[in-house]
Amino acid sequence: MASNPNLEASLQDAQSQIKDLRRELESMMSNRVQPAMREAASQASDAMDRASKRAQEEAESAADYVRARPFTTVAAAVVLGYIAARILR
Repeated sequence: MASNPNLEASLQDAQSQIKDLRRELESMMSNRVQPAMREAASQASDAMDRASKRAQEEAESAADYVRARPFTTVAAAVVLGYIAARILR
């Protein structure tokens, strides 16, 4: 099969452009995308920690309320249970 010098040159040029694009993409990934992803993961982790801490504080607050007012809490639970039963009938 006879080789075409223009075709080979075009192929080499395309391969060279692909290599350049690959290097550019790798550079962009390491310089921009990966740091942005790390920052987003860090922010999500911080938000989850804050939410977890807040939920724990609220649970402790509710437990303190129940300990301080056991009869009021039981009465409220009975009333809410009665209302829920009437609505679901």
